[in-house]
Amino acid sequence: MSLPKAKPGEVIDVRPLGPRLAKAKTEVLVKSDEVEVLRLVLRDGKRIDTHSAPGEALIHCLEGEVELNLADGARNLSAGEMVYLPASEPHSVQAVADSVLLVTLLLSPTAPMMHYEANSSDETLLDSVDEASDESFPASDPSSHTPISSS
Repeated sequence: MSLPKAKPGEVIDVRPLGPRLAKAKTEVLVKSDEVEVLRLVLRDGKRIDTHSAPGEALIHCLEGEVELNLADGARNLSAGEMVYLPASEPHSVQAVADSVLLVTLLLSPTAPMMHYEANSSDETLLDSVDEASDESFPASDPSSHTPISSS
């Protein structure tokens, strides 16, 4: 499934979804060789298991609340708060309430990019499986992929 992405100069509305959150799905907003931005919708209780980004990441909570688990401990991220993660920082995410995150990845041209697919009525983020390494993060156009588990 191909998702529409913003064109250069196009205005993107990233305001809280409010009542539209109940029917919202994760979507890629911007995708290029150097940056990827997605609106990640997580239902209360949904978990994205430990992974690491191929580049620096900014995670901005637009609404709701999530628990971000890092190597040095957990942090709650609420609406209006943002966290920076360096490249390859292992982390997991657990939604404490229905939440929307604006995730910005800064990538090198050779780094894998995020990939989103719809799987029945739920979103599934996919990992790129690197034959030479166990390290992975959701990536675009992977040669093979393994779903991130959700609870």
